[in-house]
Amino acid sequence: MKIFAKPGYNDFVVDFTESPAAPVGYIEVSSEPPTPDHILTMNGEWVLSDKKLKEQWKAARQAKVNAIVVNIDGLTFDGDETSQARMARAAALAETPTEKVRWILADNTVADVTADQLKRAARAAGREQEKLWIPPPEHNPPPDDISDS
Repeated sequence: MKIFAKPGYNDFVVDFTESPAAPVGYIEVSSEPPTPDHILTMNGEWVLSDKKLKEQWKAARQAKVNAIVVNIDGLTFDGDETSQARMARAAALAETPTEKVRWILADNTVADVTADQLKRAARAAGREQEKLWIPPPEHNPPPDDISDS
């Protein structure tokens, strides 16, 4: 039995005959692709497709965003996207910067925090997210535009 695959694709053919020739555009390989997300390189290696690598990179990036915490005046706030929106909303709706709001902190303790603290926490969390969302040039993400969500 011989396995032939097409470089740049996930396509493969299993040949049970004794034919020594590969189909046109295919090369002989030692195994089928490990997963449907693998493609064949020109040297006969199965690697994850650029699309799958991008998906994995984006999932890892989102997990890091979900784990953001920031410290403001000795208080540790969750900084994920939902928390950023809640903090920004509470700060914006406050009548003064010193207005106090009951807030559940990252460690699940309840604290009286000011609108100003919430505003600064939301801003700090947003900056942390920006660092993750827009990587520095030396940390190139997988191919294609990474700016989509």
